[in-house]
Amino acid sequence: MEGLSEGLSNSKAAVAAGFSGHYGRQLAQMPAIKTLLLQRLEEKGLNEDKIADKLAEGLDAMAPPRKDGGTLYPDNFVRKQYLDLLCRIRGDYAPEETVHTERTIQLVLDASMIKALKDTNFIDAEEVEVLEAEIVPEDEARHTAEDSKSE
Repeated sequence: MEGLSEGLSNSKAAVAAGFSGHYGRQLAQMPAIKTLLLQRLEEKGLNEDKIADKLAEGLDAMAPPRKDGGTLYPDNFVRKQYLDLLCRIRGDYAPEETVHTERTIQLVLDASMIKALKDTNFIDAEEVEVLEAEIVPEDEARHTAEDSKSE
């Protein structure tokens, strides 16, 4: 929560608190966390009126002249960013579709390969135990690998 109130993004605040960035995005969607965040923003003077004022300023952003003595001109790049933000806040965009694909990868390792992975510290002892616990007889592994290739 401290990181968010200091202006960090959800994922950066989560990392600063010792969590993964993905977890920070999940936390930010929880109603209790949202309520707490809104309270902290209010304490810092960031209420709806101030946010609306800042959005309006952004939508009317002007850029300084390119040469001395010139007049200000509309900063369309900044205006577009503020318009995009406003549309997101209002929920004007269609929800993003997410496609979840799950793939299974089957690795066939013999005892010497597992030993090599362990000796080079590429995997730790717990992972070695998992690999060794799932040893498949060589004939069955070869048959399974051939089946996978034919698919």
